Amino acid sequence: MLIRRKLNRFLVVLGWSSWLVMSAFLTAASISGQEANEDKVTFDDHIQPLLRQRCSSCHSPDRRNGDLDVTTYITLMQGGGSGAVIEPGDLDFSYMYSLVTHQEEPVMPPGNQKIPDAEIALIARWIEGGALENMGSTAVIKKKKVGMAAVENPMAKPSVVPLPARTILEPLIQPTAPPNADSIAISPWAPIVALGGQKQVLLYHLQTQQLVGVIPYHDGQVNSLRFSRNGQWLAIGGGKAGLSGNVLIWNVVKGEPVTTVGNELDAVLACDISPDHSMVALGGPQRVVRVYATDSGELLFEMSKHTEWVTAIEFSPDGALLATGDRNGGVETWEAMTGRSYMTLTGHTKAITAISWRSDSNIVASGSEDTTIRLWELNGGSQVRSWNAHGVGTLGVEFAMDGRLVSCGRDNVTKLWDQQGTALKSFPALPDIPTDVSICNETNHVVAGAFGGKVAMWETENATWIADLTTAPKSLEQQVSDAERVLSERQAALEQSNQQHQAAKVAHDQIEASLAELNNQRQTTAKNLEQLQIKLAAANAQAADAEVARMSATEPMIQTQDAIPMVEDSLAKLREAASKLPEDASLHQNVVGLNTELESMKAKMNELKTKSDEAASKVSEANKIASESNAEITTAQAGLAEFDQKIAVLNEQLEPAKQSLQAASAQLESVTTSHQQAVQLVEFWRNEVAFKQQLIDLVAKLNESETLATSKQQGVAAAQQQLTEAQSRFDQARTELSNTEADITSYQNQIESLKIPVGLPQADEPVVEPEVEPSVESGGAEAGTE
Repeated sequence: MLIRRKLNRFLVVLGWSSWLVMSAFLTAASISGQEANEDKVTFDDHIQPLLRQRCSSCHSPDRRNGDLDVTTYITLMQGGGSGAVIEPGDLDFSYMYSLVTHQEEPVMPPGNQKIPDAEIALIARWIEGGALENMGSTAVIKKKKVGMAAVENPMAKPSVVPLPARTILEPLIQPTAPPNADSIAISPWAPIVALGGQKQVLLYHLQTQQLVGVIPYHDGQVNSLRFSRNGQWLAIGGGKAGLSGNVLIWNVVKGEPVTTVGNELDAVLACDISPDHSMVALGGPQRVVRVYATDSGELLFEMSKHTEWVTAIEFSPDGALLATGDRNGGVETWEAMTGRSYMTLTGHTKAITAISWRSDSNIVASGSEDTTIRLWELNGGSQVRSWNAHGVGTLGVEFAMDGRLVSCGRDNVTKLWDQQGTALKSFPALPDIPTDVSICNETNHVVAGAFGGKVAMWETENATWIADLTTAPKSLEQQVSDAERVLSERQAALEQSNQQHQAAKVAHDQIEASLAELNNQRQTTAKNLEQLQIKLAAANAQAADAEVARMSATEPMIQTQDAIPMVEDSLAKLREAASKLPEDASLHQNVVGLNTELESMKAKMNELKTKSDEAASKVSEANKIASESNAEITTAQAGLAEFDQKIAVLNEQLEPAKQSLQAASAQLESVTTSHQQAVQLVEFWRNEVAFKQQLIDLVAKLNESETLATSKQQGVAAAQQQLTEAQSRFDQARTELSNTEADITSYQNQIESLKIPVGLPQADEPVVEPEVEPSVESGGAEAGTE
């Protein structure tokens, strides 16, 4: 029984699908009644012999140390001077168990080692099985107390962000259409939103929109969700309409149920957990607000002032007050610790749909079907603000940590307000009537749900839509299949994008290569042109210099050439005169001198002609070089023009190619990122499937091990019983032996006494009459007389 109970709880903790739980139930059902009886450990059959052997010397009717008698079931269960020592079903609160295991002082047995482990295990099985008196007893186990540690400042940010523990992401139900998220709650310190629906609560990470938890709620529809002020606990209220209702407290950080409180005859419509975690308040169609202790599940008090269904409940952040609302528009406040009525807040004319406290606990907001949001000040109970928030009816309202309010209504619109009633933002209308709304203080996101299963998330800065969260997540196998299909599609897209990028890069690189080559050729041509221009300039300069030289030689040559005939004529006339005047020496000297001058002129003319010819040749050569250079320059300039034309064409082609390459690169980067995300998603869901299988395997091993442990415990119990019975027989045999030995001694003494002569005392010894002590069992008195 203990093993099956642990196994079932483990399955529930993990949120496994119904077939696993049913499997466990079928396994339990297969155990016969006889085997179940063999599992029972009872006081009469097992514990009483053990306690009488180990403890009765100090705790018996004759010697009640600590005012405790362990020899009978009634006296043991009555306890001792310190109260009850046995808490059926709960080892932690069974004082006797903590003493025999030496977990607390004074240890038992005092001054000795612990009793054998087998005996401790037997006592543990007896307590956990309900501390049965005998085989015909029925276990009545009190609810185990729950340890939910209070925090000193419930509104302070915890040192560790309360993120959800890893759980199996297998939904408990697979609806054909997305169900409504009838309740939405966001953790005060973590980017986690909880969506409540049919038999389960879904946890999503707001920044990744990834499903991070599935909380099973096997008792029906989830109608109310409330995170504790430190974000570690989640209160889940709901049930089956007209049949039953309760509140499940879930440990978000550990991913396991903590306790369930309430046993309503109708579904719970509203609930909250007190800031110190000590109480849970709930209400619904029964018109009664009930407050339970979380540690024991005990009903603390009831408030019956409401005249209609209780639809809204919330503790003030300081834990002093509890505000509740009903379907008649009534808003009541109560002393949280006593349940006494504190104040009635009058003003609404239709059903209250939501209640939310400001973080300082001085103002409480209420939303109503009468379209308004009203703010109430609790010191005097006055209404400090009221405004028409949604024209047809307000369906949800919640304070943010910074004092803003978010609301939704029958106009299908979600809005953000300041406390003056000024609309700060209006978010895009939902496709149907909203169900609930919540705001994240950490990420500044707003989440709202609507009929038809729509759950939208926006950021508040620009009221822009971020994502939709599904209320119908698929099974793990479907998630893997979908992720693999998406990966296949994105793999194909990646390959195509790679090809397109490669083609764009080849086209771009070809243009750049051609452009680079043309630029190199143009640069070479430009350098050649520059050299040709330098050569032309040099040739022109040389021609000019040669022309100057030619001109400087030609002009005096022409003058000399023109003068020579005149000199020759003068020389001829002078010779003729000299011939006529042979005796005139002076005349003959003049002829010689003029002849010399003439020869000199001729020589100079020849020299000038040579210079002129040489200069003319240089001019001709320079002009030829210049002509050739001009031709080459014309060709180079034509080449440059052609290069410039081609470069311009390539430049025109390069920009579109560059843009195409950039677009292909951006597309490739996007597709690569998308592909990587798909790879990660496939890996994520495959890991989740493996995680689930690992847990299944572990549970199977746990079941096998605990079944084996039960068998071994039964063997230990049987051996202990045999040992106890053998010890009893041994003690009885020792008592009988002791009695027999006493009889032997008595008989020997009597015989010796009879041997002493009567009336014949020994010398110097007093005569002593023998004392006869007959044995009761052997009839010694008669023997003595005889």
